[in-house]
Amino acid sequence: MICFWAYKYVTKEDTEALHSPGHPELTTVPKTEAATAGKKRKANSKEVSAGIKTKRYEERLTVYEVCKIIQAKSITTRPELVCLATAQERERKLCLAQFIVSRGHKAVDEALAPSKEFSTAVSLMGRCKKTRVQILQEAKEGEGV
Repeated sequence: MICFWAYKYVTKEDTEALHSPGHPELTTVPKTEAATAGKKRKANSKEVSAGIKTKRYEERLTVYEVCKIIQAKSITTRPELVCLATAQERERKLCLAQFIVSRGHKAVDEALAPSKEFSTAVSLMGRCKKTRVQILQEAKEGEGV
């Protein structure tokens, strides 16, 4: 195979390359039975490994899915999430535990932060729409009661 590529390089540079009498025809890549069998094996192994990877990917949780779980269970800290994961693990649900272990602190924090933001968004928007005077009046009424 190396000879073929060397030949292609030489003939690209030298258009009048001399050939010995009995020189094989090298205008196309030569194919051998071993090379063909190797290509078939590679293709089969890629198909098998691609099937396994697809299956694993379907089982994994995304950060969004974990964020939804956090919101549904009203979780605010990482230890609470780990406790939920261990409880689910006892029930043979391994997805959340695998997410925490394989993705690490950063991914868990990426799931915790937006869930807190989503849960407080409504109250923050209500407060943003009020004027300062209205907020002060509500605070005064809260003290008097």
